[in-house]
Amino acid sequence: TIGGRQLTTLPTLGRSLSDFTRLTPQSNNNSFAGSNFRYNNLTIDGAINNDAIGFSNSFGGVSGGGQSGAAGAGTRTNPYSIDVIQEVQVQLSPYDVKLGNFTGGSVNAVTKSGTNDFHGSAYWYSRDKNITGKSVDGNKTSIGNLFHELQYGATISGPIVKNKAFFIVNYEQTRRQEPTFYNAGETGAAITLAEAQAISNRLASKGYDVGSYNQYKIFTNSDKLFARLDFNLDTKNTLMLRAIYTKGWGNNLERSSTNFQFSTTDFTQYTNNLNLVAELKTKVSNTLSNQLNVSYINVHEYRDFPGTLAPFIDIDNGRIWAGTWREASIYNMKQQTFEISDNVTL
Repeated sequence: TIGGRQLTTLPTLGRSLSDFTRLTPQSNNNSFAGSNFRYNNLTIDGAINNDAIGFSNSFGGVSGGGQSGAAGAGTRTNPYSIDVIQEVQVQLSPYDVKLGNFTGGSVNAVTKSGTNDFHGSAYWYSRDKNITGKSVDGNKTSIGNLFHELQYGATISGPIVKNKAFFIVNYEQTRRQEPTFYNAGETGAAITLAEAQAISNRLASKGYDVGSYNQYKIFTNSDKLFARLDFNLDTKNTLMLRAIYTKGWGNNLERSSTNFQFSTTDFTQYTNNLNLVAELKTKVSNTLSNQLNVSYINVHEYRDFPGTLAPFIDIDNGRIWAGTWREASIYNMKQQTFEISDNVTL
């Protein structure tokens, strides 16, 4: 269990739950006990918040972007702001019958609630060329000029009616841009500049535009809105209403020492994620309590393209790709989940 004090004092690079769940001895980059992250179950206030399709992160050159297996992972977007998380718990082999739907790890995050005192905070994180330094081969070129990351947000909480009703609201925005590496002709790239030019010219003579083979911009953007209301209905009943809306979008063009993609393979993935929870806790007696949880999840993920659709080409010697991915051209996923759970504790 990682509490509020640890969440505010331990270092975080991606402002993601995975920066803290790695404290679990059996974890390895969001993999628990050797299982793939797709076998995890991520819940926020008891509501499931998994990647519905199971696609891994499309990093697009981003190291550690997003959280693998979470809704919105394909856009390298976390489905929540870490500023509203109060506590995180990881369980691998629990005996609690309330927990299931996983063979890897069960990760549950509990969000913050308002109190009798008004609180407010604003935060701003930024990185750019001034602190990134040189690339690994010492080449300054325009790498720094194309890189910038900005994340900012604000939280306000307090009482609506003291001792009776409370609120907390958070808004967060992220904007990131960076260059591709291993571009044609660069050190360690899968293709030389002459080869890229030859392929481009040959296909252009046949009326096929492969796009750019030089440095390319990768962007990752997201907007998040969080709101929670808590009510002390009487001495035995409390009610919580919570909503998270996440909008993320980011493009995907991945180049490495063994793989080269012309810019026509680029696509932009979008995610719109609405997560609603209502929770009623009742103390029936000193030895009996009940917890009723109702959740609604609506996820829409889809892709579009910066240019015109073109047939996909795979030159297998060196894995050189151009054109539109079949999976990218048809990907339009909509998911709605409505769940009711009732737990009695003796």
